[in-house]
Amino acid sequence: MVRSVEPVKEIKPGLQAWPLAQAGDTSIAAAEVDAIFKEQKFKPGPKDRKGPITVADAVVTDNKKAKWGTGEGRLVVFGDTDFADNQNLSQVFNQDFFLNAADWVAGETATIAIRPRTLRASRVNLTPNQFNNVFVASVLMLPELLLIVGIVVWWERRN
Repeated sequence: MVRSVEPVKEIKPGLQAWPLAQAGDTSIAAAEVDAIFKEQKFKPGPKDRKGPITVADAVVTDNKKAKWGTGEGRLVVFGDTDFADNQNLSQVFNQDFFLNAADWVAGETATIAIRPRTLRASRVNLTPNQFNNVFVASVLMLPELLLIVGIVVWWERRN
């Protein structure tokens, strides 16, 4: 599950934070998540916040103003790590978002870009039950149906 990561309102001098990514207007930040995990059901309550919900923040520090030495520090905080795993990296623009955030933190702003989409073959993700239904319909039922129709047509023409 994704966590909200709202920047605090009163921030230490020398720090600057702003939202980097937000969930949509229809999102909800649940305050009580125990019921979600135990019962696998969610009912919005009075403590829950409605979207947009901040799910990633960027932070810049002027170390001199913060009295931490000299230079500048950068940090990106994500409310979720699953968006950058192998399964989800190619979804939407997760790869660009993660790589651009890493480039920004490293100070490599010249390499920040949204790469063009590459065309690839379409894929269909089926559950095991859906796969079994497709298999039965296409391999077992359809050939038998064609065989029965063929026999009926042959029988009618013969008579």
